[in-house]
Amino acid sequence: MKPKEAEQAKLGNIDDKFDINLVNETVERTTDHIASELQRQLGFFWNASATDKHIEKIYLCGGAAQSKGLIEELAQKTSTSCVILDAFRGIECPSAFDVDYLKEVGPSMCVSAGLAIRRLGDKQNQAE
Repeated sequence: MKPKEAEQAKLGNIDDKFDINLVNETVERTTDHIASELQRQLGFFWNASATDKHIEKIYLCGGAAQSKGLIEELAQKTSTSCVILDAFRGIECPSAFDVDYLKEVGPSMCVSAGLAIRRLGDKQNQAE
């Protein structure tokens, strides 16, 4: 499977030339592993922080955030609301931009968009 085909399979768009059951099983196994690992890390965080406060929402970004079933699996395993970040929310784009494309790539562009909107001096020195 070529990288572009694998990316599409991750999103649930499986080409007929591939074994759909095998691809779905692989995606499900990987999704379960990622969600389990995040659940384990959050458990460590909760135990180490010794607080009765809980995390109210988990925000996901990056290409893997759009993996078929990941957000649902993570929400189920952590009992926490999970949402995919929209990097372009609140950013005005020219009408010539393809809105559907921006929604598709938005989760992968969170760091880039965040860096692009920075201003000189917008981060105060924490030591002051």
